[in-house]
Amino acid sequence: MTTRPQIDATNAMRQAGSTVEVYLNEVIDLIETRFGEGYAKKNPDLVASLVTNCAEDFNTTCTADALWAISDSLKSNNDF
Repeated sequence: MTTRPQIDATNAMRQAGSTVEVYLNEVIDLIETRFGEGYAKKNPDLVASLVTNCAEDFNTTCTADALWAISDSLKSNNDF
């Protein structure tokens, strides 16, 4: 069984800016590749929307993983 990563709230807050920077860079590269150089700078609402979607996707993935872990734990403990 794989050990789940652990992070406290303080460290999570400290890394949040780096996470946003990764999303921002990826989104800008995606937009520039798809629509041409300079398109991201001319369309900051598109950039913001896609960065928000990246964060929401990550959150959804983490939530689903946590729910699966809870479900597996309950099944293995025969709690239902």
